[in-house]
Amino acid sequence: MKKVKLILSMLVISIAMNIQAQSPATKSVNPEVAPIMTFEKTVYDWGTINEGEKTETDFTFTNTGKTDLLITRIKGSCGCTVPSNWTKEPIKPGEKSSFHVVFNSRNKPNQQQKTITIYCNTAKGSERVKIKGMVTPDPELAKQRAERIAKRKAMYAKRKAERERLDQEQAKLIQDKKVNEIKREGKSLDKKRAHSLTVVEKKTMNSDEKLKQAKDVKEKELKLAKKDHKLAAKQLKVNENKLKEEEKARKQATKLAELELKSEKQASKRAEKELKMAENEAKEKTKAAKKLEKTEKDSAKRADKALKNAEKDAKAKAKKEKEALKKAEKQAKELEKKAKKAEKEAKRLAGLKKDYNKSIDKLEKEEAKLAKMKNKLESLKLKGKLSPEDIDKRKADMLKQESKINDAKTKMQKVKRKM
Repeated sequence: MKKVKLILSMLVISIAMNIQAQSPATKSVNPEVAPIMTFEKTVYDWGTINEGEKTETDFTFTNTGKTDLLITRIKGSCGCTVPSNWTKEPIKPGEKSSFHVVFNSRNKPNQQQKTITIYCNTAKGSERVKIKGMVTPDPELAKQRAERIAKRKAMYAKRKAERERLDQEQAKLIQDKKVNEIKREGKSLDKKRAHSLTVVEKKTMNSDEKLKQAKDVKEKELKLAKKDHKLAAKQLKVNENKLKEEEKARKQATKLAELELKSEKQASKRAEKELKMAENEAKEKTKAAKKLEKTEKDSAKRADKALKNAEKDAKAKAKKEKEALKKAEKQAKELEKKAKKAEKEAKRLAGLKKDYNKSIDKLEKEEAKLAKMKNKLESLKLKGKLSPEDIDKRKADMLKQESKINDAKTKMQKVKRKM
């Protein structure tokens, strides 16, 4: 996706640069006296060559217009097509000239067609010629291209698998939570506390691992985006430097042309006759150029639309990942909060259990004491050693002891209710 984005951006920049380069040449040209480029051939067909080989040709043309022809620059439609050896001097009416074109077929298999654009001071501001032919693919280079495509697909598949794995882990965490809640029912408080702490530690570790993996994926994507941005900036700088050099050369050539235009007489009967013939051809070329310009504008609009859609998808994806990260952090905090609450509850229950055990021990002691008092009273009654006053006194002590036992039972029940 990032590579496509970069290509679309470079396409839009290239179209804008072509329009900008054409405007100075067409701004002040009078169509009636403008120079005309008449080519001996406008299309070169090289036939069939093997991938990796170079083919070259010369395009010869004649200035059939009324004024001097000035070429500012010549550019191929891609880096594989390199024009050279064109004259920087003005070409007078009736004179011939040419330029050289070299096509490098490396990484350009199958049927190919390239356009060479000549920026000049004709009525249209530019002229175009084409080269075409068949390139027989090199098996080794084709294998390398297939390997690069396979690596990219493997990388995308790996990222997709990683995201699916994270989603599965998230679902498993939720499922484990439900299962553990069911298992915890009916168990003792000590087992509940131990199990709860184990689940919390496990989920916290999984959440930390998930956060780390999401961060690593994000860092990798950020590095790729920075790399693509640097390449685009570097290419843009190279294009800007090239434009500055060509603009400087154009100004120098224009100055020389203006000096010669003042001292020379132009227009002859033969030139006028050729001009009429060329006008019809120029009209046809103008129509073709307008059609091509419209096609280029449509392509630029489509490229801009695709670029905006790609940016929109990237933002939506980043937002979704950010929300997932926040959700994971929130769940981790909730689990930590529940763990602290469970630990606090366990401590409280342990204290209540301790008080309850103490109450049981105290109750058992008081009941044993009461039983002992009853046995002793019965024993003394049988022996007849106690007076009625002693019996009443001992009964009163037993009532007090029973009151203590009742108090201990009441306290024990209160502790039990809190538990």
